[in-house]
Amino acid sequence: MKKLKAVFFDFGGVLALPKWSFKDFVRVTREALKDYGINPPPEFDQIFLEVQREDINRAYRTLREYPFEIPLGEALKRAGIKCPRDILTEIVKKISEYEFHTLNEDAELVLRRLKEMGYIVGVISNTRLLIPRIFLQKKGLDKYLDVIVLSREVGYIKPHPKIFEVALNSTNVKPEESMYIGDVLEIDVYGAKRLGMIGVLYGEPEPVYSMVGLNLRSLVDKPIEPDYIIKRLKEVLDIVADLKD
Repeated sequence: MKKLKAVFFDFGGVLALPKWSFKDFVRVTREALKDYGINPPPEFDQIFLEVQREDINRAYRTLREYPFEIPLGEALKRAGIKCPRDILTEIVKKISEYEFHTLNEDAELVLRRLKEMGYIVGVISNTRLLIPRIFLQKKGLDKYLDVIVLSREVGYIKPHPKIFEVALNSTNVKPEESMYIGDVLEIDVYGAKRLGMIGVLYGEPEPVYSMVGLNLRSLVDKPIEPDYIIKRLKEVLDIVADLKD
């Protein structure tokens, strides 16, 4: 193995722990819509959830990602409301400002120590919104990050290799010189290891997968095992130390 140069993290379930439900998501979306003078009918809530399930299952079936403006616009359309794309973009920004996660207590320590040791540090996240970028900026953790790669901007979701390749290419790092820490074996570890990265499994999958009835096993074509399994995020520092020796 080549010398480790970069450590990449998932956002939700790793650096930040989820505290949201679809009920919260609907409420925040309604509040954001109201700020722009849009008041959907009562049936919008159910329509919105149906569209989210459809879109998330489509994304993991095709591994293609679309910005949240598209499913939000579709939900509004089904509710009989037309909304210009520029307004949808502003609404998505508003939704993304809500804190759907709490910061992992080890996150700041781990990111800071890795930067002090000279490693390239980044985030690779599946998201249709802007939540990871805004959250990390609010918490002051973006100063430790060399790159933040979001699936809504790349057009592909993990485990597709493209989203990992964007992060690697932007930091001029080879897969075998990098490590990825994620909370879903079939998405994070599988995607990273298939490309040649070290795959570390941490935590439990976010609730969204069970909420939409996603079959995670359908994403993999062969058995996969993580290189490491950790129970605390700060154990990443122990792995890095072991690899350095």
